[in-house]
Amino acid sequence: MLEDLWRKNESILRAIVGSVLTNHTLIDDVLQEAYLRMLRTSRRLEDNEQETYRFIRRVVWTTTIDQYRRLTRRTMVPLDVRIASDKPTPLKLVLDQEQRDLTRLLIGELEHALEELTPVQRQAVECYYGTQRKPLKDACSETGIPYSTLRSRMLSGLRRIRTRFEEKGMIDRFLSYEANQGWS
Repeated sequence: MLEDLWRKNESILRAIVGSVLTNHTLIDDVLQEAYLRMLRTSRRLEDNEQETYRFIRRVVWTTTIDQYRRLTRRTMVPLDVRIASDKPTPLKLVLDQEQRDLTRLLIGELEHALEELTPVQRQAVECYYGTQRKPLKDACSETGIPYSTLRSRMLSGLRRIRTRFEEKGMIDRFLSYEANQGWS
């Protein structure tokens, strides 16, 4: 009766194993191991077909889980260990190159936009966003320019830069790239 139930429900048992293991070449191995485990048990099954079928499913399920655990144990790598053989995928290389190109393009456009600003606007923008980033109040005390004047010059300079980027479609292009990358 055990063998008959096995043969009769083999497609269901295959589906159970296939639902857990993504490598379908292992299904036959797992089913064979489960069948041997089932035969090794000296448990005397009654003539109850439902009970026997539940027993077969339980053996197949536990064998599948055991195989899954063996596979994941082998492939798990501690977080602090980097595998030297990890090479970037072709897609990752293309995306990295696209990001570098976009960054280069944006920096070039920003440099041109800064050159088009008036000297006082460029000074105000560079005070706040330049290499020596400082609060506007500190820049005001160093330059002697009133806070409201420096802030107004900075904001008008930023408006001109934004207008240039919008005219060239750079903001839309950058935002669509960010959306595709999943950036926030």
